[in-house]
This record gives sequence, C-alpha cells and structure tokens, in this order.
Amino acid sequence: MANLKVDTISGIGTEGIVLDGGLKFNSLNYLTLPKGNTEERGRGTRAVFNMAGGTSGDNVLDFINIQNTANAVDFGDALDTYGASAACSSRTRGIIFAGFLSPAESNVIEFITFSTTGNSQDFGDLTQGRRNLTAFSNQTRGIAAGGGTQSPAVKQNILDYITIASAGNAQDFGDLILPLSSDPAGFSSPTRGIFAGGEGDSPYNNGINNIQYFTISTTGNFTDFGDLTTVFSRGDGTSSQTRGIVYSGKRHPASYSNTVDFITIASTGNAANFGDAALAVTNVAATSNSLRAVFGGGYVPGGNVADIDYLEIQSQGNAVSFGDLTSARREFGASSEAHGGLN
Repeated sequence: MANLKVDTISGIGTEGIVLDGGLKFNSLNYLTLPKGNTEERGRGTRAVFNMAGGTSGDNVLDFINIQNTANAVDFGDALDTYGASAACSSRTRGIIFAGFLSPAESNVIEFITFSTTGNSQDFGDLTQGRRNLTAFSNQTRGIAAGGGTQSPAVKQNILDYITIASAGNAQDFGDLILPLSSDPAGFSSPTRGIFAGGEGDSPYNNGINNIQYFTISTTGNFTDFGDLTTVFSRGDGTSSQTRGIVYSGKRHPASYSNTVDFITIASTGNAANFGDAALAVTNVAATSNSLRAVFGGGYVPGGNVADIDYLEIQSQGNAVSFGDLTSARREFGASSEAHGGLN
C-alpha cells in the first residue's frame, strides 16, 4: 500500500506530493518510449524536396513536416543547378541523385542531414551519369534505378546501390527487366524495392504498365510483380511498409491523368485503383511518413505547378491540398526520415 503525502514542509527535501511504500500501476498497454531527442520529437517528420528539373535546373531544397499541412520553407541549397533528379533516404540522411547538369547527364550523388537545415554535401558518384531515374531505399541501402541520356536518346537498365551511412561511389546491383526511363515510380518496404511504369523502347515516349520488384538486401535483377491499371510514366510513388502508391503521371497516348493506383508490396499481383490525384499532373515528387503520402510540384499543360497534395495511405480516397512549394517545379525527387522502406 502506498501513502500519499501532500502536506510536506518546504526546504527539507520533501517538497510537493510524495509517495512512499509500494506503488503499482496496472495497464493494458505497454510503455512505448519516444524516439529521438527533444528537438526531433517536437518538429515532426521532415520531408525534403530536391531542386527543380526540366531543360535547366536550380539548386533549391524545400522541406515540410508531413503531419502538419502548410507551405514548404527553404532547407538549403544543392551544390549545383541539377535537374531530373531522384532521392532516397535513411532516418537520418537524405540522398540526392543529381540527374542532369547542363549540357549533359550527371553522375553526382549528394546528401543532406534531416535534423539540421543547410546545404547538401558531396557523397560520391553513380556508375554512370543519367537523368529521369528513380530511387528508393531501406534504412541501410539506397538504390538508383533506370534513367537514360537525352542526346543520344538511350535508356538504361542499370541498378546502382550505395550504403547510405557511408559516403562513397555507387556499385552495380543488377539489371531491370526492361530499360525504362522518364520518371517511373519507385518505392519500397524494408525488404523489397518496387519499380512501376516508365517509358518503353519503341517509340521512346510510349508508356508501359509493368511493375517489377527485387530484394534490397541482396544484389541481382528485378523480377516481374504484375501490372498497373493503365500504362504510366512521369509520375511518382511512395509507400508505407505494406502498401505502395503510384500517383498521377502521363497516360498514353499523350494524355494526363489523375489516376492513383496501389499495390500490397509483400505479395505479387496487379495494381488496383486507390482514388484520384488533386490534379492531372506529371513529373511530381513523392514521399511519406508511412501514414501520409505527400506529392509536390509537377507539370500540367501550360506550365509547372507548386502544389503539394496528400492522401492517407491505408484508406483509399482522393488527394487533398497540403500547401505549396517555395517555387513551381517539375522532374525532381523527395525524401523523408520515416517513409515505408524504413523499419
């Protein structure tokens, strides 16, 4: 039995409410301690959007806290004005695969640290410079998949990998089933990487509906997963640990769509319809905190947009407005410290 003492005397070390004797507390729940330091717990889950793409790039890095709808704010600058970039991340570090640096494709890899704002730093180099690739990761390993060159127009089936915690050059992982380009959707669970859609070989800008997968912890080639609900390119994807989302993009022939598909990552099979994107838009950048997926920027007929939209991954439905990027942009990547590839 515990005794509760409230009339204690100040100054003798027993100020305030005091309990003595045995004290027990019964609960149906386990105690879960908060992760990270006080600053990290206070700011929420951070997502960083890369610099813009297109025929020329810029070096702008934006960030948001995914659980709070609001406009993006400045994070820092990339080392150069890259375009057509991609991104992946661990819980502490975001990786930028540069894509294009006028007048040619770039092999540069850079990184940022989520807990601080500031400029990116050099990480290493890809095995080959290319634009319009996609990227995804688990806590340990980052993958850069596909991409190509514009002049001459050559697509690549290259898979590169890095160890996110250790700066250095990428190494060869394996091959895609088909060489695909122009921003296919990429996302992951902690064990499996997914590559969905893209542009096929003939003609160059013709989309496909193929979904491929591989096991991140091993090296090797992709394996067939299933098909999207329609041919798809120039959108993006993100995930929880169990469900992957393929968002908007270009449906062929030459049309824009607001279709959103989903798959269950641990199984194989065809995608199903999730709902609708807020805009029929291409070249968005996507990431998540494993509960909420966010989609920034992109291109609609007439120009680039700055919109950020979101949806709840585990409940099917339509995307709604989150806020705006600091500037309108397209062909870029996004990363977060809590996406579905992280344990």
